[in-house]
Amino acid sequence: MECPIDTFSQETTASVVCRDPEPSTCGDLLSYFLTPAEYVVQNGCLVLTCSNNTLPFIKAQFQFSEITPPNGFSYLTAFEISPPNSLEEMGGASLAKHFGIICDDDVWKATKYPNGITYTLAPPSFADGSLDGKKTDVLQISW
Repeated sequence: MECPIDTFSQETTASVVCRDPEPSTCGDLLSYFLTPAEYVVQNGCLVLTCSNNTLPFIKAQFQFSEITPPNGFSYLTAFEISPPNSLEEMGGASLAKHFGIICDDDVWKATKYPNGITYTLAPPSFADGSLDGKKTDVLQISW
């Protein structure tokens, strides 16, 4: 099973007729991946896919986020936007839709945290949706 990373909307004369998020000044999301990913055409859409049976997560840092670091942590602390527990949990949504990735001020930013964030070895924190809407710069994407 493939993990759909993102699909992009655009009109073309080729068989690819959509992309999501929209092409923007943020550049190609593929350049943010630490691990191999590739574009494939799926149902007429250009889709960035990750390796079979892998779950995507985003690497970030509090200094590049609207999220306030928890007590005892500095703005220099790195964190991960936690991956889904399964591909089924993504419900067929692309990575862009699952994590609410948008282009804002020429920077790719995540705005949804369905499974919270992880900044220690403990289980994810804030998995209740309380962070949704806060913008966090996407520094790297992996699985």
